[in-house]
Amino acid sequence: DGLQGGRYRVRSWVPGQMTSGASVVRFVADNTTEQFNFELDEIDPTPTIEFVHGGAIFQGSTGSVAVAVNRRAIDQNGVVVSAPINGWPVSVQTTREVSLRSSSVDTTNSEGVASFTLRCNSVSSSGVITVTVNQQTEIFRLPGCRARPTTTTTTAPPPRPRATTTAPSNSGQNPQPSQTTTTQPATTQAPTTQAQTTQAPTTQAQTTTTRATTSNQNNNQNQNQNNNQNQNTQNQNNQNQNNNNQNQANQGSGSANG
Repeated sequence: DGLQGGRYRVRSWVPGQMTSGASVVRFVADNTTEQFNFELDEIDPTPTIEFVHGGAIFQGSTGSVAVAVNRRAIDQNGVVVSAPINGWPVSVQTTREVSLRSSSVDTTNSEGVASFTLRCNSVSSSGVITVTVNQQTEIFRLPGCRARPTTTTTTAPPPRPRATTTAPSNSGQNPQPSQTTTTQPATTQAPTTQAQTTQAPTTQAQTTTTRATTSNQNNNQNQNQNNNQNQNTQNQNNQNQNNNNQNQANQGSGSANG
């Protein structure tokens, strides 16, 4: 009584025991009476056991698995929910493909979870784990043991050296391979004699440089000798001219005396 007309969603349940499950939606007019018939179902109090894992474990390595324990319950809105069971002991056993690295018994926490550590002994995909909770036993397939992947190390090749190009010489000879050459200096004697040259029997570029240097020195020495000869000729001419002048003076003096 006293409800206004409108659209209503109706569900029926007995807290903690039974519920209708689905709800019914109906429009109810003002000052009218509607009758709803519900069939209530009792909830199953048997705990549910779930096995949780993180995937396959590599051979020789360890991995964690967990068991979640819950029971069905009815919340304050009449909806069936899964509620975790806290403080229940959980025991496990495994086949030979894996071995336990933790205790075989653990107690559920506030989230209804008990945790265990397994070690993979051999490569297999057929191992199972047996879980017992409050005299209720469930068998689950293990995630399997996989072979450990091999590690490949690749070493990058060293960088290639950069190519170096050496310009060919202008000596008119065939180009020689790029190399370092040493030119021996020419050895000369006194200016009065012809210059002597010494060539190092090393490379063609060395011989060309020595010949060019010797040629320049020979030209300089020949020029010096020509200059000396011209100077000597000039001196001789001057001497002859002085002698002629002296003879003429002597002849004039003899005539005057006669």
